[in-house]
Formats: sequence, structure tokens, C-alpha cells
Amino acid sequence: GVYAVPSRAPLCACVGFVAPRILVSAGFADAMPPALLEAALLHEEAHRTRRDALVRLLVRGAALLYPPGLRQALGDAVDAAAEHACDEVAATHVGCRLAVADSLLAAERALAGAAGITPRAVAMGI
Repeated sequence: GVYAVPSRAPLCACVGFVAPRILVSAGFADAMPPALLEAALLHEEAHRTRRDALVRLLVRGAALLYPPGLRQALGDAVDAAAEHACDEVAATHVGCRLAVADSLLAAERALAGAAGITPRAVAMGI
């Protein structure tokens, strides 16, 4: 499920290996327009349903058997594939890939603004 975090700091994330949960702070929910909040929550719900944190843990653990460069490439590929799959799930529900990309970019900006850093680029293959 989705759990509200009573914090002004922006937070929207799926956490947990066995029983993943979606955490959303009041600061994040207040900063996002409703349509973008919905897209962000759908994206995180896809991570929860797919158990991406557990998959990532297992892949990173198994990758310890490989040389560091290959280990990093494997982990990065699994992470990118999971993000793309969750973007697609959210886009299917919302009906617009651009809306999902907008929500991810808005989330990055909110998180970066809170941390005082420049937001990373968000790629979706639109």
C-alpha cells in the first residue's frame, strides 16, 4: 500500500524487499499537480508489484561473482530495464507516456530542489 510520511521534504519511493511499500511525503504530494502525482504513484506501484527492490538485491548479489566492470554494467542494465518497465505500466494506466515523463521530471526537480542539486535527466524513449 501507500503510506503517508509527515515530512515537508519531497519523498516518493517504493521500499522493502519482502513486503514493499510506497512512501509519499506531504511535501511531495503538495508539490505535485494531481495528474503528475497519479503518474508517479502508478510508477512506484509498478515497482512494488514487480518487487524490483528484491530483484535488484538478488542481481547485485549474484553479480558479485563477476568482475567489477561487468558487475556494474549488469546492475545498471537491470535498473534501467526496471525503470523503463514501470514507466510503461504507468503510461498504460494514465494513457500518455508524456504525462509519466512529466511526472518523473517534476519529481526529480522537487527532489533536487530540496537537496540543492541539479536534477538528473529522465529518459523514457518518448
